[in-house]
Amino acid sequence: MVTMVTYHSSLLSGNSANNAGLDEDETLEQVTERMMSSDDDEMVVMTTRDFTATRDFTATRDMSMSRTADSLDLGETVSSTPDPTPRPPPLVVIIHYLSFRPDAFFVVEAEIGQVFVEYKLLNVDPADTETPGSVKVTPDTKLNFNFRKTFYIEKETEDWRMLKDIVNKSAEKKITFTVVSDPGDDTDAECNNLCRATVDLPVLEDITEEELPLFGARDGNQVGVLCVTIETMSAIRALT
Repeated sequence: MVTMVTYHSSLLSGNSANNAGLDEDETLEQVTERMMSSDDDEMVVMTTRDFTATRDFTATRDMSMSRTADSLDLGETVSSTPDPTPRPPPLVVIIHYLSFRPDAFFVVEAEIGQVFVEYKLLNVDPADTETPGSVKVTPDTKLNFNFRKTFYIEKETEDWRMLKDIVNKSAEKKITFTVVSDPGDDTDAECNNLCRATVDLPVLEDITEEELPLFGARDGNQVGVLCVTIETMSAIRALT
């Protein structure tokens, strides 16, 4: 037997009360007690507004759960028990900003309007490391991205083994950041690699807001700087 009594602030007609087989002289407590002792294998939802003033209420049978004001939004999934498997310590990469020199070839030629940044890290899908938006090319100005990406390196995965090889100095540990032109709505134009910055994946201490030199893809000259943060220590300590 499943019985639930829920009270709402809505006023229904006396006809509904009569159809439910309720006595208008009954008190609310008597009705509740009677319904709780019912043999019906149904869920009972009672609705009342001002019982003492009107003695007008209804019992509505419904096999679905009644939602209350403090319940979760529709579509949310709630687990009654916490996840027994905690996430591993994170590896974090933040692209703060970049700045171009006024003599950078793509600034002088004024052929590039917008740029975005992407980077290669371990075995991560490149689509997951690309900044979600692009910024307008402006010389001698900090072009802010503030793009933070957190990676959780699960044990015994390919990324976990690659990170372990980097720590053991048996694998390439450089991260390459590439600034790419964004053609925008121009369907005839292509994305082009404009410049790059490289840095070793830190294995002794985190890198915090470090400006890396950007070198042009055309001539190798420095064309600006890229500011990044790379936090690896927590993930590396979890390798052992």
